[in-house]
Amino acid sequence: MIQWVKKINPETYIIMVTNAIIDEKTYEKLFTIGVDDFILKPYSPDKILVHIKKGLKQRDLIFKLQRLEKLSFLEPLLKKFKSLFSMQSFSRNVFDRN
Repeated sequence: MIQWVKKINPETYIIMVTNAIIDEKTYEKLFTIGVDDFILKPYSPDKILVHIKKGLKQRDLIFKLQRLEKLSFLEPLLKKFKSLFSMQSFSRNVFDRN
């Protein structure tokens, strides 16, 4: 389920809350499959808020990265359009002078 959620919405911050004692191997596997944070019970509401704020920051960074990736994909196209427009402007100036 965790892997499915991360595949569909990678920006989703998954916090696992448990009172179970987890061995090192399982703990590592949880993070490998997509758990972002881990809280052992008992916990205070303030502690939960800290983890939620951390998750929101991570989500915002993922969204910013996605926007930058889109821009970097479009950048070569924008340069091409700019060069085309500057060539049109140049050719108009040359022909207008004659």
